[in-house]
Amino acid sequence: MNVYSSGMEKRILALLFMLSFVFQSSLAAERITTKNWPKFAGIEFGSSAEAVKKALEEKGYKCEKPDEVRKGKAYLRFTGMLAGKKASGYGVFELNKLKRVGIIYGKDEIDFDEVTFAAKLAKILANKYGNFFKTELNGSAVLAWRNADNSDQVALTLTLIPGDKVRVNYWSFGFSKKVEKKIEEDIESEKDF
Repeated sequence: MNVYSSGMEKRILALLFMLSFVFQSSLAAERITTKNWPKFAGIEFGSSAEAVKKALEEKGYKCEKPDEVRKGKAYLRFTGMLAGKKASGYGVFELNKLKRVGIIYGKDEIDFDEVTFAAKLAKILANKYGNFFKTELNGSAVLAWRNADNSDQVALTLTLIPGDKVRVNYWSFGFSKKVEKKIEEDIESEKDF
């Protein structure tokens, strides 16, 4: 057994234990629904890259020029202080409409205990959005806030990648619906086996 992975497993377990306390404080928060879908910095999904850049700059974030990576898909990278720490982020646009926002706290950029910091972010998000679903994916702890109207739709995720970064993703309702449809199609195609 690898000592590093054993230590990381213990850190993830510690995070999940701390989150059980966070869960209790999230009971009074408003649950996510189709009508009150979460937004990063109050920015509407479907906004243009120019509108998102302007809104972020007005809130003190430093933005790069939107970067088209392939036809119809672009990224807007930004940096700033969020939850008291330096963070980098990006907006993902399809056909110049905001589909997803990601926030990254990189271990290399700043010095913090990522488990404790992830628990702090989880508490902030749970107080605002309510209960979350806990899971582990490829050695990372993942918390997901789901649509109370349809639990197959994920609106927000917090991922702890041990020794590397903490990431928060805001998913647009349309993007979540697209993922849900793809999963349904995959399940349907498995029936042929």
